[in-house]
Formats: sequence, structure tokens, C-alpha cells
Amino acid sequence: MMMTAESFNRLIVSAKKIAQDLEIDCTFPLVRKRKAPKIFPSEQSTLTGISATDDPEEKYKLEFFFAILKTTLDSIKERFSLLQQHGEDFRIIRELHATKDLSDEILLESCKNLQTN
Repeated sequence: MMMTAESFNRLIVSAKKIAQDLEIDCTFPLVRKRKAPKIFPSEQSTLTGISATDDPEEKYKLEFFFAILKTTLDSIKERFSLLQQHGEDFRIIRELHATKDLSDEILLESCKNLQTN
């Protein structure tokens, strides 16, 4: 997570510079902490679960920045894995010059894979 923490810090510095140039307030708004209802005193700690951070910048980082970063990285991984799969499927066409060196079984299997995909 070191790389994402560094990129987040660079993002914050850049955003603060832009906000100062535009004479806009560049502070994170404070978020009220939600209190869980107390049903029984013994259940108090189990109702709250994982406590959210009090720092608005940290809250933004965890709930927004990292969520968008994860979604973006997942999309990129999916896209490139599909691209790699298509590259493997169409390899026989790209390398037509090498087909004369392939055995008939491998050539037939490659053509079947191309046909099914």
C-alpha cells in the first residue's frame, strides 16, 4: 500500500494547490460519528463493529480514493486478461509463417480453439 499512500498524498498536495489558486477552502468537512443504539450494555462493543476514523482526510482516503483505485485496477486487470486471451486465441493467425513447422495435431487443435472462441 506504500505506492497508493504516496499517490494519495501527491493528489492531496495537488488538489490543495489548485484550491488555493482558485481561492477555495481546501479542508475536509468534519463528519459526525454515528452512535449505535444501546440495547444491552454487554452488546455495546459488538454493535459498533469496526470504528470509523475521526480524521476526515483518512475517511476520504479509505472510503473513496482506495475504492476508486481498486475498481480501476480490477477493470484494467480484466481488460488485459481478455486481451491476453484473445492474443492466445489468434496466435495461429499472427504466426502463419510458423504453421509449417507445427504438427498436424497442434495445428488442428489451434484451429478448433480459434473456431470455438
